[in-house]
Amino acid sequence: MTRYPVKNIKLFYFICGILVAVAALVLGINLLLGGRYVDLTADKKFSLSPQTLELLQRQEATIRLYVSKDMGSSRLAGYASYVRRLLSEYQRKSGGRVRVNIIKVEPFSSSQASAEKAGITPFYPEKNGVPVYFGVSVTNATGRTLAIAHLIPERQKALESDMSRLLSVSAVEKQPRIGVLSSYFRVANEANVLDYAENMPFVKELEARGFKIIPLSPTAAAIPEGIDVVLVFYPLNLGQEAIYALDQYLMWGGKIMMMLDVFSEERFRDLETYISYNSGLRDFLQNSGVSYQENVLVGDNVNSRSSVLDGHYIKYPFWLTVTESHIAKHPITEGIKTLFLNYSGFFDYLPQDNLKMTVLFTTGSNSGLMKAENVAAMDYDKLSEEYVPTNKEYPLALLLEGKFLSLFDRPLIEDRDMLSILPPFLSLPIKEGALLIVGDSDMAAEFLWNDDMTKDTPAFETAFSSDNIYFLQNMLDYLSQSGYVSVPVKREDSVDMSLAAYFYQSAAARYLKSKAQIADKKIIAAQEVAQAGRTLAAVSMPSAKRLKELEQLQRELSAADEALRRIDYQTKENYNDYLSLFAWVTIILLPAVFILAIGVGYRCYEIRIKRKAEEYVK
Repeated sequence: MTRYPVKNIKLFYFICGILVAVAALVLGINLLLGGRYVDLTADKKFSLSPQTLELLQRQEATIRLYVSKDMGSSRLAGYASYVRRLLSEYQRKSGGRVRVNIIKVEPFSSSQASAEKAGITPFYPEKNGVPVYFGVSVTNATGRTLAIAHLIPERQKALESDMSRLLSVSAVEKQPRIGVLSSYFRVANEANVLDYAENMPFVKELEARGFKIIPLSPTAAAIPEGIDVVLVFYPLNLGQEAIYALDQYLMWGGKIMMMLDVFSEERFRDLETYISYNSGLRDFLQNSGVSYQENVLVGDNVNSRSSVLDGHYIKYPFWLTVTESHIAKHPITEGIKTLFLNYSGFFDYLPQDNLKMTVLFTTGSNSGLMKAENVAAMDYDKLSEEYVPTNKEYPLALLLEGKFLSLFDRPLIEDRDMLSILPPFLSLPIKEGALLIVGDSDMAAEFLWNDDMTKDTPAFETAFSSDNIYFLQNMLDYLSQSGYVSVPVKREDSVDMSLAAYFYQSAAARYLKSKAQIADKKIIAAQEVAQAGRTLAAVSMPSAKRLKELEQLQRELSAADEALRRIDYQTKENYNDYLSLFAWVTIILLPAVFILAIGVGYRCYEIRIKRKAEEYVK
């Protein structure tokens, strides 16, 4: 039997150990930064969605990822690695039809000028730090370029949704035209170039998703030609001209979405007092079999969010949370998991032979009703006394499709010259139309979908707290038949993330509940401070008591801010602990275990050879 020198065996053993240690280290870094290309997970966490794969079979485009050499933050650098890997999947699964270029941006160079020309703007991840370029642009076959100016880690779950949407929007040259009619809120700029009014934030979000927003006059007797969908946002005391215009629009096969509101929190905050609501649409809705009580709110004792009321921290029944179990399966609700509503009304419906009715979402069965004027008082005792439990499920959104019947039997306008420029009057429909009705306009208010409304961030940069914007997007896609791709946002149970992002999420999960409670208190405190400030501003000589109350409210707001900062600090400390533990396991313990396993295996092999030799000797 040939025996090898002990020295050679030890050298071999040492080299194997080094190789195993290096392999373990590379594997660990790969896992940490998300460098995985084979999806071995049971639920395919690291695979593109069917909607994206279908898009990639018919799309040709160039994706350019602009990344600064100095990202200014380790978290951003880790996220950049994840973005590169996801975009490489786009290129690989498209068969080369979608090309991905990664451009390193250096200060004061041609790469910086190229980034800014494409629509990528700098931002500062650290205070007093260096500006960072981290965005993506998509250029289609005709040279049209669209961009996401900033890629932020908070939107990691929505990255595939945003990218696929951007690709599909770039492929469609004709944007769906959405006419917005609102008799109280300014939700879109007028056509006048001198109109510098700010859009409401949800309008910017819809524009970023490929829709062209056109303001409509609430006094016009006709909807202009070429409008694909009319969005009626918070109709208030609509006149006969507007109702006639909507009625005739339906006769010609138009698509309408109405966001009604028994108690608009936005309007209440603006006026600082409750005024009864009258949409002016009672007869219009009843003509299609829908009834809507404009002075009654619906609440839910279980499916609701928390609030502080008269010093009591309670589950506030009128801050509704609609979950998946109460959302119908429909193209409009595809991928929708959670919707937030504040002070919603509800609908009753009498079936019509000419219309198909779909309930899109409802309250839970632990519901109740209350008059809106009592809610406005925000009195805890009155709430508990006058809230009437009914234990029913109430429809909160209805979709009617088919041939609508006109509310009018003759033209509203009698002036022949005016009639000659309006579309011909129809008492019977010539095409099938659609009418979608929601019981709450606050769904589109920023505080119900923007996770951090203190930041003035452009569209596509918001960390969403609900699916409200995606519901509006899907609704407009469905009604306008836009052809845009809508990819459901990945959830906590199926999120494509690197191990580093998972560690950060695990660290944050420990403080999730307390952070949500403090954030709720902060919002309430901010509202109270703003209210007290407006009250003091209206008084020439405020009393010392009022000033002291304002000072106390400001202290509460500062305390909430400090508590949130403390939670963020603790989250980062926990994250660093996870990374340290992972480093020890990967660099020391894992190689040691591998080396020990090799040693044990070698020792077993040596014993086996020795026994065989003894058998030969015998």
